[in-house]
Amino acid sequence: MDRSGLADDKKLRTVKLCCRWGLVCLALLGTIIAAQAVTGGLLSVRLFERLPASTGEAAARAEAFSTLRSLHSVLGQISVLGAVGVLAVSIIFMVNVGDVDAYHTRFSWSQLAKAMLLVLILVGLFMGGRLFSLQLTAARLWPMLSEQDMLREPGITMEAFGQTPFYTFVALHGVVLPLLAVVVIIFMWPPFHEFALEKKRPKLKPTAFKDLSAILESGEEAESEAEEEPTSQGPLNWARMRAKLEREAGADDESDHKE
Repeated sequence: MDRSGLADDKKLRTVKLCCRWGLVCLALLGTIIAAQAVTGGLLSVRLFERLPASTGEAAARAEAFSTLRSLHSVLGQISVLGAVGVLAVSIIFMVNVGDVDAYHTRFSWSQLAKAMLLVLILVGLFMGGRLFSLQLTAARLWPMLSEQDMLREPGITMEAFGQTPFYTFVALHGVVLPLLAVVVIIFMWPPFHEFALEKKRPKLKPTAFKDLSAILESGEEAESEAEEEPTSQGPLNWARMRAKLEREAGADDESDHKE
């Protein structure tokens, strides 16, 4: 195999590898978004719990809330890493897919744009959630305080903090942006799926010179194999075409002799 063939095979392997890792990242992101929806819902419900009369009980419940909040935050960080991974494999995919004949995917900037949109959404979710958490802590909402802070001074309830900004945040952070992220993931799945799980090897897209040489070579092979096994299918059946032209030329010569 010549160098150009080795380079094409390498690009094809690169595209397939990027697609497999892209599917892994998208599946991971979908799982994390679902898990964060559960942990975020639990956090939202516990924020409306009344401040216990006992300081010790309040400190224990605040500690449990802090553990759940840490899990929610870690999931958000992992989702950002997964989104950056999708962006990385999308860039490599876009660089190499132009040299591979794809059945459904063509060279387009939409793949990269969707990956960047997904990264921005998940980074916005993480940063927005972190800033709102700091805001609740600064307002001394009692579930947001640490066990030591609860023992020193009890916090305030949700009614004292105000429900309007909380509901606004939940609507954006818990519904709108995650739904948009899921939509982006769904639209990114088909391009990656085409190469990652395809059993039949996609044909390499030749250059202009390769295209001409491939046509000539296919014509020569068809002429040599026509006598042994004629084919009824194929892009160029050179043997039948030449036979047809010869018959037409012979018929024209006979008609000229008769005249």
